[in-house]
Amino acid sequence: MKVVNAVWEERNLGVKCHEITIEPGDEPTLVKDDLASAEAEYTVVRVPVACPEWHRALETQGYTFVEAAVTCAHETAELPPLLPKQRRLLESCSCVRLQQDELPLLESHMHKGLFTTDRIALDPHFSVGQANRRYLLWIKDEFARGGLLYWVEAGGQKVGFFGLKPA
Repeated sequence: MKVVNAVWEERNLGVKCHEITIEPGDEPTLVKDDLASAEAEYTVVRVPVACPEWHRALETQGYTFVEAAVTCAHETAELPPLLPKQRRLLESCSCVRLQQDELPLLESHMHKGLFTTDRIALDPHFSVGQANRRYLLWIKDEFARGGLLYWVEAGGQKVGFFGLKPA
């Protein structure tokens, strides 16, 4: 089990945070004390896929399942085969690199409550405002580290954004 003092989340959310990652070989019955010693106001436990025994063990200790993360990767220069609907959507959009001086525009969109369904926005101890502040600070951090941000445009309007960073 790996325990990290998530200082960036403390900055983002205003509470002491820990992120715990369950590693291969960790046994749910043996880490109860380790989880208890990782005291923080907000603790995230990352559980590997297909480990229902961990979900049950964490529930008995007061943890609640909140979200699942999915990672996708495509490691060739060619696009995967697309359905006709997907191809039309892709062809109707364009991507334009977001420049540093456009960050206030992105920030204004985020302050309107752009992110409403992530684990922070849905947590009764936090708010949609905190969730959006968290995303904004995360985006600014990635931008400062050399990440690239892009607007997605359709019909001449900005309809979304995404970021890319080196692996």
